[in-house]
Amino acid sequence: MPDEAPRVLIAEDDPVSARFMELALLRAGFQVQRADNGEAALRALAETQFDALVTDWLMPEMDGIELCRRVRAEIDHRPAVVMITALASSESRTLALASGADDFLAKPVDPAAVVNAVTAAVSRRNQPSPSSALLRAVPRHGDVPFVALGIAASTGGPAALCALLSQLRPSEQTRTFVVQHGPAWMMDDLVAQLQRRSPLKIVLASPGVRPEANQVLVAPGARHMILDPDTYRVRLLDTVAENYVKPAADPLFRSLAVACGPFTIAAVLTGLGRDGGLGTVEIASRGGAVFIQTPGDCVAPNMPQTVLDLGIAKASLPLIELAARISEETHRLGADLTNSSRALS
Repeated sequence: MPDEAPRVLIAEDDPVSARFMELALLRAGFQVQRADNGEAALRALAETQFDALVTDWLMPEMDGIELCRRVRAEIDHRPAVVMITALASSESRTLALASGADDFLAKPVDPAAVVNAVTAAVSRRNQPSPSSALLRAVPRHGDVPFVALGIAASTGGPAALCALLSQLRPSEQTRTFVVQHGPAWMMDDLVAQLQRRSPLKIVLASPGVRPEANQVLVAPGARHMILDPDTYRVRLLDTVAENYVKPAADPLFRSLAVACGPFTIAAVLTGLGRDGGLGTVEIASRGGAVFIQTPGDCVAPNMPQTVLDLGIAKASLPLIELAARISEETHRLGADLTNSSRALS
């Protein structure tokens, strides 16, 4: 097997299940190593760089949830994580993703589904970085009705979004949109979770809805959310995945840039992969502002690090400071928008 084949670690105490997954991954071209408990898996991850971790939840020595948390906290070369477990309730799935898993599969699981999940997660993790050569000045023509704030998150995103939205105080002229990577079943729970923490109204987006002040529109699962630049209403697109995810932040960011130009703000939070990178380039090209969660503050630093490497971030801040800085920017742009509207009238 070639050295460049992605490395996968399986943490599973059932030898039969582990062997089935191992054989399927080997046939798919991965290099595979096994560990029969969480402690052994954590030691292996500390010694060898893996592209993905496939872990059971219920294991001796250390369970999969604790393993996820410690991987995100202690392992510098963080792998994509796929959680596989017989605990298939919505609460269990939410806890797994909140602990740092990138995907969740319920037992009994088809080995082909494991291969598909690992392939997608590794592809996201190893996606090439976009180039800042794409940055170019693009003027905005026509009136803009509001300041658009787009927020992107992936791995570790639910907790990061709760922290950010609990402190975010956008201007009355601001309309806020959120893309959190994840399946459709996750989004209702996410909206409820965010609503418990935020004074803003959290709403799962539907086709044709008009964004409102003091409201946060969350992209539903399996659809890209965009803002129509002609009607300034939300559209949901059943088009191909971008950056190996659906919903993706890039379609939203591109649409906000076209619709609102220099009155656009992007915030990129914790997440695996490169989603949001090209979209923030589009926003910066049109005079908008880009903020990121400091990569060192993230469960998965890839997404904000991508933007940082592009050199277009207006500020890189830990979550505790990011909400205040973004709020300040919405009020500044809101005042500018009001003044420009008065000048045109």
